[in-house]
Amino acid sequence: MNRYTAQWQGIALGHRFALDRLIGTASELRPEPTDERGRHLIVRFDAPVGHRRPDEGDALAMLERVAASAGTRKTICEVESSHILGWVPH
Repeated sequence: MNRYTAQWQGIALGHRFALDRLIGTASELRPEPTDERGRHLIVRFDAPVGHRRPDEGDALAMLERVAASAGTRKTICEVESSHILGWVPH
């Protein structure tokens, strides 16, 4: 079972962001959300092993699991004990 731990809850507090772009390469993963005033927040993860982009139906179910585990749906979460880790060679 996946466990979600909320990270960076104070970042951009009080703003609503929409994901404008998501850049994924072998050397970085960079989500670039934009707030209601058109300002961009850039988060960069160097050398990602992988990332997952669920479709809408899966995303809604995942958000409910995140809310139940991390206590929020409005933050970046660290996932522990993910079944996806089984796909990655150690």
